[in-house]
Amino acid sequence: FSIIFEKPFVVFDRNSVTKKMNSRIETLLNELELKHHKYSSNMNESVIFDNKYDNANRILRSKRNECLSYVNKFLGDYND
Repeated sequence: FSIIFEKPFVVFDRNSVTKKMNSRIETLLNELELKHHKYSSNMNESVIFDNKYDNANRILRSKRNECLSYVNKFLGDYND
């Protein structure tokens, strides 16, 4: 929601006794080129309040269009 509504955020690792549980959020940050929002001990506070989401929004629009295209193609094939 922070990305969609362009709000400041920082992501912390989730640790579990059995396994690492960060793959989904890491994939999201990588896909949207927002890796710099993942917490590190030398993180600068300005990164948290960096509200430059233009590139992430462009990527999200592209991904949405790909998804809609796929669904429309599938439904078009289904309705024939």
